[in-house]
Amino acid sequence: MSILLTGATGFLGRHTLHALKAKGYAVKVLVRNPTLIAQDPLFAGVEIIPGDLWDMEALREATKDITGVLHAAGMVSFKPRDWAEMLRVNAGGTANLVNQCVGLPLKKFVYVSSISALGRSAGGGNIDEKTAWNPQDKNSGYARTKYLGELEVHRGIAEGLPAVIAQPGVILGAGHWHSGSPKLFHLIASGMPFYTHGANGFVGVSDVASGLIHLLEGSDQQGENYILVSQNITYQLLFYWMAKELNCRAPWIRLSPFWASFIGTISEGFARITGTSPIMTRETARSSSRTYTYDGTLFCRKFGFTYESIESVIQSTAQHYLIDHGNKNKR
Repeated sequence: MSILLTGATGFLGRHTLHALKAKGYAVKVLVRNPTLIAQDPLFAGVEIIPGDLWDMEALREATKDITGVLHAAGMVSFKPRDWAEMLRVNAGGTANLVNQCVGLPLKKFVYVSSISALGRSAGGGNIDEKTAWNPQDKNSGYARTKYLGELEVHRGIAEGLPAVIAQPGVILGAGHWHSGSPKLFHLIASGMPFYTHGANGFVGVSDVASGLIHLLEGSDQQGENYILVSQNITYQLLFYWMAKELNCRAPWIRLSPFWASFIGTISEGFARITGTSPIMTRETARSSSRTYTYDGTLFCRKFGFTYESIESVIQSTAQHYLIDHGNKNKR
């Protein structure tokens, strides 16, 4: 089985590529700048196609003689100035790939979406795969673009594309410590004092990579969406577990939604002036101040899958962080 993996240079993509190679798959990857991975051993034996999701010639080459697609490419940002680019990548890029794949003899097309593309439970209960999207809710720009990406996949399904959608929670694991969710470990290790009172659904990156391969190999799954969430926990507990494993002080100042939003606004303004990335935005302040719980058990029942606990994921990720930073943190 020859697989096209998009987003292979990203946090989830790298873990997924490692899992695919471990299972003996022949893998193609679509990479905008192949020189950046020329010496990366992870990409040894992988067919590299230069280009992106808007390069039609590259897409034709990337989808030639493949039997499956794992579409993990996407842009994650909660900065308002990135809305247009996220729309172009997450919705427009997905539309281009779907268009290219419709009509091909694929066994499976797996789209990596997000729990943010689900609706919010009005009664405050668990959110599951059937919770309908609510366009009137205060959805983030990222959530909107991932939902639009899902619509493109559903359009492809209507046209005969054998596709399924994975909706991971907040993905935790080792990666680049200054971007994405791995940055949380760096912030905690650096002494971040604040936490919000919200809760969210979390999952380990290895579980997501494994889950995507389960969906790729599943013979009778088509047109379905699956939440990938191991546990629903508060940000306070998440940060406490991180601090415990990083041998540092846990955040101790609880931010109300008002003050979280205020700090997000100030942080955005400072970032615009300095050209840096904000520590918090108004969107992240709003989402982290709310309590969302997700039911990720459908995937477990269908595939006999067991998630790794989030505490265990944090333990192993913190060990990677400490090794990379010379075990300098002290309690």
